[in-house]
Formats: sequence, structure tokens, C-alpha cells
Amino acid sequence: MYACLNVDEITRRIASELVASGGKATAVALACCCKSFEDPVLDTLWETQGQLLWLLRSFPGDVWNKGGGTVSVPTMCVFPFL
Repeated sequence: MYACLNVDEITRRIASELVASGGKATAVALACCCKSFEDPVLDTLWETQGQLLWLLRSFPGDVWNKGGGTVSVPTMCVFPFL
């Protein structure tokens, strides 16, 4: 691998450009293939995450209370700050 890809600022710039251009799947594939890109890509994807609903939807289906076409807070999770 090229030595320039060991520089954190360069890998973060590449990751942010990939995600900004709509290449999220490409950025994830790059992070899966190259350890140098794993943290920069994950950081960039978390920064661009608009809402947590997609993360909450990753819970198993039997955890959710479904009512009225919307997804409510999981019954299994306890949020003491709510």
C-alpha cells in the first residue's frame, strides 16, 4: 500500500469525498477491505447520519411495538434519560 494512505488526513478526505458523492456503498466496501479506511469511513458515515431511526430498525422485529403504522420505542430497551 502507498505510504500516503497511512496519513489520517488523507484517508479521512477520501472517505468524506466518497460519502459526499453518494458512494456510501463504495466507502463501506473500502472500509471492509482496507483497515486504514475503517475508522475514517465509519466516522464520516456517523457524521452524515440524519436520524437514528435506521439504527433502531436494526433491532430484531419482535422487540418493537408496532402501532398505527409507526414504530415506537422498543419494549426491551430502557432509556433512563427519557
